[in-house]
Amino acid sequence: MEKKFIKIGNSYGIIIPPTALSLLNINPDTDKVKISIENDKFVIMKLKNPKIQPLLI
Repeated sequence: MEKKFIKIGNSYGIIIPPTALSLLNINPDTDKVKISIENDKFVIMKLKNPKIQPLLI
């Protein structure tokens, strides 16, 4: 699958098709992912048990 980057404000993004998310069992409304770079590749991994961040006031 080939994708082009799209401009989002001062950043860039890639649209991920729902079928790809489904194959990886990722719900974009509730799941969190970790994004890293390994060997010149973007790696996106679903977090199994995301840590709850404390709210700092």
